[in-house]
Amino acid sequence: MTYGRPSATPAASASALAFLFGLWLITAPLIPVPGAVATAVSDSVAGSVIVLLSLVRFAFPRSWPWLSLLAAIAGLWILLSRAWWAAEPVVTVTGVLCGLAVLLLSAASATLTLRLDRPVGRR
Repeated sequence: MTYGRPSATPAASASALAFLFGLWLITAPLIPVPGAVATAVSDSVAGSVIVLLSLVRFAFPRSWPWLSLLAAIAGLWILLSRAWWAAEPVVTVTGVLCGLAVLLLSAASATLTLRLDRPVGRR
C-alpha cells in the first residue's frame, strides 16, 4: 500500500460487479421467452458494451472514468428500453434491475475514480 495515495479497489470492484451484470444481460436472452426478441437483441448488444467497458475499467481503475459513464448510459438504455419493448414480466423486471444496477455501479466507479484524482488534502 502506498501512503498518501488512496486505493483504486472500490472503483475496480464497482466495475467488476457491472461486468457481471453485463454478462447476465448477454446470457439471459438465451433462455427462450415468447415475444422477447427485441429485448433479447437490445440486452445482448448493451450487455456486450457493458462487459467491454467494465473490463477495461477493472483492468485500469485509475484511468478513463468516462468509460464508466458510457457503461452507465448503456445501463440507462436497458432501464428505459423496457418502456418500449414490454415483454414478459420476468424479462421486464430483470431488465429494470440489471439496468439500474449497472447505472448505479458505473456511476459509482466513475465518481470514485474522479475522487482519486483530487489532491490528498481535499477529500
